[in-house]
Amino acid sequence: MMSKKNLLLRVLFVLVIVSLVCAASLSATTGEVEITGVIFLPNSPDVEDMYPVVFVGERGEMYAVSMDGKCVELIEHENKLVKVIGIVSIDKNGGKSITVKHYEVLKE
Repeated sequence: MMSKKNLLLRVLFVLVIVSLVCAASLSATTGEVEITGVIFLPNSPDVEDMYPVVFVGERGEMYAVSMDGKCVELIEHENKLVKVIGIVSIDKNGGKSITVKHYEVLKE
């Protein structure tokens, strides 16, 4: 009977550890944010294929714009000041990308 309790306790402990590790990886995605910055198109073909639009926030932070309908629309606003609302994700290397939900061109 004592052996089953130890086994159950160990399994429970492992489940708690796995849950904590999974929760830590989920925290790499933030909630919806609002950022003001400038839209750029990368010159590097390596980056351009994966992320054709880069967004640089007012504080200098760079975000690769995720490929979707808004990404295509933002290509038309290169070098313009834009306010974007979206979800930021951070990859395992610390790179940031943003999935743009809404945007507003502030200066033409």
